[in-house]
Amino acid sequence: MKILVVGGSYFLGRVFTMVASPKHKLTLLNRGTYSMKELGVNEIKGDRHDKNILKMITGDYDCIVDFCAYKKDDIKTILDNTSNNIKKYIFVSTCDVYDREDRTLKNEHYKLNHNTNNYPKNFKEYIDGKVILEDELIENSLKKNIDYTSVRPGMIYGPYNYAERESLYIKSIVQNKKAIYPNDSDSYFQMVYVKDVANAILELCESIDNKHVYNLISNEVMNYNKFSKILKNVSDTDYKEIFINKENIIKHNIETPFPYSLEESQFYDGSLFEDDFDFEYTPHKEGLQKTYTAFKNVYKK
Repeated sequence: MKILVVGGSYFLGRVFTMVASPKHKLTLLNRGTYSMKELGVNEIKGDRHDKNILKMITGDYDCIVDFCAYKKDDIKTILDNTSNNIKKYIFVSTCDVYDREDRTLKNEHYKLNHNTNNYPKNFKEYIDGKVILEDELIENSLKKNIDYTSVRPGMIYGPYNYAERESLYIKSIVQNKKAIYPNDSDSYFQMVYVKDVANAILELCESIDNKHVYNLISNEVMNYNKFSKILKNVSDTDYKEIFINKENIIKHNIETPFPYSLEESQFYDGSLFEDDFDFEYTPHKEGLQKTYTAFKNVYKK
């Protein structure tokens, strides 16, 4: 199978390239910040918005996997300027596209968020862009008569994660021998191991898929208390756990990388993909063990 990967050298895209390259012929289009040539892939260095670069991408592809579409016309530009016979387009969206007005369990049919005016600017632009692109994917795929799927991952964790979530705690554990948690948080959150998302996308590349949206997220619900216990269990470092209240967290400007309050919490249903593909998500204890081991070596002084 020939797969065109747009992005593919950062977090999720990097892991996807690692799991897909032994099985299939991959071409990566990205800015070339991190080379993946050691995996035997073909790399095209350039900006996805550069139409001259896109026209250099020739040949037929069984699938496009797009990890870095964020703004209107990002998908249209790819499809209009690559002179290829494309069979399928997989767009990496996000569970954040769902409306957040309540904490209803959100499956693939739940309404999307079209009212982000009160959100911080960067978050608003991110969600608005993904919502627009999901519609753009449908419109342009139908015009080209190709199959399409939007995948909506939840909070992804694991090795190579550049978002300071789990790595924030692992760094503090390894370097400062402490981890600070809120003791009055009533939030819950869901996580999904990066390799699970990569493997799920690969299964969609390889499948004859008639459904066009999948949430990719474990239904194993987390909170700060459960997260701290798992991390303590998988860690081989002797460190102190410190639990403080919200007032002191704000006073000392301490980062809390996961949702803090119940009002921030959302609950997503990832069971459709599990059922359709007989798929099992990695238990958080196992995923965090692998994540801790990977980041520990990075943060050792």
